[in-house]
Parts: sequence; structure tokens; C-alpha cells
Amino acid sequence: MSPWVVGWAVCGALCLVLATGCSDSTEPHRVVWSGTESFACGAWAPQRPDAEWAMLDVVFRAESEGVPDSVSLAAVVGAGGELIHVFAVPMARFIVRLEAVEQLYPEPVVAALGVPDPDRMEVPVVITYSRAVGADDLTLLESLGAKDISIILTKYVGCVVPDEGIRVIRALPDVAHVGFDSIFCPD
Repeated sequence: MSPWVVGWAVCGALCLVLATGCSDSTEPHRVVWSGTESFACGAWAPQRPDAEWAMLDVVFRAESEGVPDSVSLAAVVGAGGELIHVFAVPMARFIVRLEAVEQLYPEPVVAALGVPDPDRMEVPVVITYSRAVGADDLTLLESLGAKDISIILTKYVGCVVPDEGIRVIRALPDVAHVGFDSIFCPD
């Protein structure tokens, strides 16, 4: 057989393997939804995504400022969730079945937020200052990547901030608290 024919045959086989992938996994391929729908207070808004799996930022009940506790994370992992990222607030990004999120509500899951852009690790927060908020505070927040900044009364700022900025903001001398922008259910 000609070396050209053998070369093309090997190249064709290699391309086929690369195109179809090689895996000895028995797990079926899963399609993971990401979008803007959210689950809070026991319901999806504006509607339940038409998917089995989703990438969601899962919000847990906050016992104190900081990351989710290991029991809460383990509950979602135990329900088949794949942990992607733990935020500096009681929230973590998972690939998880929608049914698992619904079954874990209201404990330990408080809410699950859709992830329209999986590469962005942003958190809606409320920052409490020990004094009135000034222009320098807003400039600093902007330099840390905060957006949608709004002053609430005189000592509070609501904004969306990259996760890595939360620890920096918490370390500021005039910041009393940084927490997830709460979800309140009317029951």
C-alpha cells in the first residue's frame, strides 16, 4: 500500500476521533442551559428553563458574612451538582439539575440565579459603610470593576462587583459589612 494512502487513512482516522471525542465514560452527554431565568421563593421567573441541567449561581442562607458552609455545598454536590466556583458571599456556581435545586429549597438553597455569561464571576452586593458614602468611595468601587452602582440612603451602596473585589472591599477601614443583595420571600 502506498505511503500516501496510509498517511491519509491515519489522518482521516485521527480527524474522526478528534471530531467525535474519545471517552470511556458511560455518563450520557448533558446539555447545560445558561441564561437569565432565576429560582427564588419556590418559583422560577419569568419561567422554568426548558432544560434538565443548568449552570446556576446557587444562593444559600447566610449565617454570617463569608462563603457558603460545607454542609450546604455538600447538599448540592450530593444531589448530583458539579461545583464550579465558591464566591466570597453565601453563593456558589454549580452545574446542577433544575429538579435538584427545586428539591433543596428552602434549605439549604434560598435561590438560584441564571448565569448568562459563564466567564463572569459577578455578585450583586450591598455595602454598608460606617459613615456617609462619598465620591471617593464610588471611584474606588468603579476601579474594582463594580457596575450598576447606586447609593441607598447615605451609608449603603448597592452594586454588582466582580467576586475577587469583595475581599478587597471588606478590608477597607470604613466598610462595616459586604453582603449578598438579599432575596426576600413574602411567606
